[in-house]
Amino acid sequence: MVSPLSPPWRRLPLVAALLLIAVSVASASCDNEQLVKVKTWLDGKNDKTFGGLSASFSALLPSDAKKGQKLAAVIPDPANGCSNSSVKLSGLVALAMRGECDFTAKAEIAQAGGAAAILVINTDE
Repeated sequence: MVSPLSPPWRRLPLVAALLLIAVSVASASCDNEQLVKVKTWLDGKNDKTFGGLSASFSALLPSDAKKGQKLAAVIPDPANGCSNSSVKLSGLVALAMRGECDFTAKAEIAQAGGAAAILVINTDE
């Protein structure tokens, strides 16, 4: 069980699912940055919503949230996502801590592990 006094990123495995607006065909260019809203659920109830930015090399996201997907999330091991995870990522959203390697490396490693998406967590308050 995770203590309420644990760092916030440690509580993220409790996230039951994430609304990710993430699967569609990428455009021919590499300039696909879009503002995104990620909704989280905990024990089947709406929890926090986070704002973010898609990667410039990511797929174009649907403009309608109803066309998005709900996917379970997992923190890779190592948690920074900078090397192959010992935790299963296939079909899941990898929640990697920011730092220690660049975003592209994290994305490539998550993709190689079969992750459906990656969210990089800024652990600074």
